[in-house]
Amino acid sequence: MSAAKTPTLADVADRAGVSPKTASRVLNHEGNVRPDKVARVLAAATELGFTPNEFARLLRTRGSTTTIGVVTADIGDPFWTGVIRGVELAIGDPDRDDVGHPQRFILSASTRERSDREPEIVAAMVDRRVMALLVVPTTTDQSYLGALAERGVPVVCVDRPAAGTDVDAVVADDDGGARRGVELLIAQGHRRIAFVGRPSVYTTAERIAGYRAALRAAGIVVDDRLVHPTITDAASVGPIAERLLSLDDPPTAVFTADVAASIGMLACRRTRSWRPAMVAFSDFDAAPVVEPTVTVVHNDPVELGRRAAELVLDRLAGYTGPPRRVRIDTPIIERESHLA
Repeated sequence: MSAAKTPTLADVADRAGVSPKTASRVLNHEGNVRPDKVARVLAAATELGFTPNEFARLLRTRGSTTTIGVVTADIGDPFWTGVIRGVELAIGDPDRDDVGHPQRFILSASTRERSDREPEIVAAMVDRRVMALLVVPTTTDQSYLGALAERGVPVVCVDRPAAGTDVDAVVADDDGGARRGVELLIAQGHRRIAFVGRPSVYTTAERIAGYRAALRAAGIVVDDRLVHPTITDAASVGPIAERLLSLDDPPTAVFTADVAASIGMLACRRTRSWRPAMVAFSDFDAAPVVEPTVTVVHNDPVELGRRAAELVLDRLAGYTGPPRRVRIDTPIIERESHLA
């Protein structure tokens, strides 16, 4: 029997449905390639066992390094800093030496919420022989992560599950947390409750679902004019506040779905006469010190990172079972803003 043919760059390009030049650009991290093509090329390279640079050596020698790759959405956001802190707590735990490498380190990078950067950063980390990956998904397709996992690279998604494949994931109870936050406002007598947040691959949709569920359960008709999952940053909350105030029956309360929306709404409270009651998803540094102090749904980023790192350490220690989905609690921290 003849030996199996060694896959070539042309084979990878053919399987991915791209030109050899495009495949080369992806595998050499040259950029300027559409995200969907990057994902297809990386998946094809993994499936065929193609070996550019360090890629295959990682798959053959996993365990010769103690580095764990962490890909977050925006390293400048304190939330993702908290996630990395949780990862550090888990991998630095002296009781977790079962992997056989008591000295473990993190290689971190940020996609800055740009979907085109995610596959390229993951590929670059694989080239640098990370022993496992923790990834915050920002694209609508993580099938390339499934291909890596099938070849023995432990992969855990953080805060958002993978799309297009099934790998370990740790997420917050976004739906339930939002539902409880809106129920708190309803209990104070509010019927006109706005939703303000940023677009997201996964989390905002879950929080909108919880918002709508709470209103329906209370017999309140959802007014889509009050739902604004469209902000880009805190500054963009102002124009939305103006639109809400221009309605014949403006909202008396607001549920802010992320920290940027919360900070933007606090700024609106200072510069406008509007003083709606408020519940925020995610705690933040200013929440317990502003006036009024902000009631929050607490999705603990440190706990997200810690639990995700524990799953990846289990894989490194030999766990080969099916993918796991861990959901962390999102309790309400009652302060003052929901009473406004």
